[in-house]
Amino acid sequence: MFLVHVTLRPRRSEAEIPDSTAKSITLLCTGLHGFEHASVHPHALPHPVVAFYVRTESLLEAEAAARTLWHHASSGLVELQDWEPVRAESPLFRPDLEPGPP
Repeated sequence: MFLVHVTLRPRRSEAEIPDSTAKSITLLCTGLHGFEHASVHPHALPHPVVAFYVRTESLLEAEAAARTLWHHASSGLVELQDWEPVRAESPLFRPDLEPGPP
């Protein structure tokens, strides 16, 4: 399973992502393109993020699946139509850059 972040930017300045969006995406995308789970981070900086958990054979396939799932969700959910994707990529964690214990 892969985690892919779809980073978003608003098409209009007053656009908001409601708290119920992850549930709506899940209802709409279940059974499609390896979809397992979605979470939404509306206050992530510099842009909001929709996180797709997908089951695929490779990272490349996972990123493609996340883009397809985003397009499916954004065309089916009114609350996402004011947003456009900036990128779809798996977050890479660098433990060597994380602060150590105090």
